[in-house]
Amino acid sequence: MAESFKTFADKRKREVRVTFDRDGTAYYCGVDLAAMSGYSAPAKVVQTSETGSRPAKAVYRKIDCIDKNKRGVRRFRCFDEENALIFLDRRPAPPEVVSWFTNEVVPKVRQISLEMAAKRAKDVQRELELMQEVPAPEEKPAQLPVAVGSILERLDAIILECALLKRELCQTK
Repeated sequence: MAESFKTFADKRKREVRVTFDRDGTAYYCGVDLAAMSGYSAPAKVVQTSETGSRPAKAVYRKIDCIDKNKRGVRRFRCFDEENALIFLDRRPAPPEVVSWFTNEVVPKVRQISLEMAAKRAKDVQRELELMQEVPAPEEKPAQLPVAVGSILERLDAIILECALLKRELCQTK
């Protein structure tokens, strides 16, 4: 599930919401990309994004949403960086949109992703160190209550008793 959100906007009021997973993977909101590209029905276009000659694979992510109809966290179809660029190229978006997206948004998102990945790696490393610090319970070898010599003597006594019992059984037949 997504951990954090960020909205990128420019002076012309274009905006794209980006959600980041815990490992730093970034996903761009498909509806925002479609709206920037000039589609009149962005949600429908994103639904059919996986069809055609250049399919763009979308995944569902939860993103904070505030619009005239709904508020709160909703599920959106989102694209990773590679599929977002494919999606923008399907119907050639205006050059200034592509330029803004590739020159401003993508580098900032990459930086945030790297920072999140580094933080996650540090957290995992810290967890591993904590696990190594906890001493494992020491396993003591099973100690015999008697010495080895006395065990052999006891075993000999048992074997002798078994042999005597066998002889008695044979005599009773």
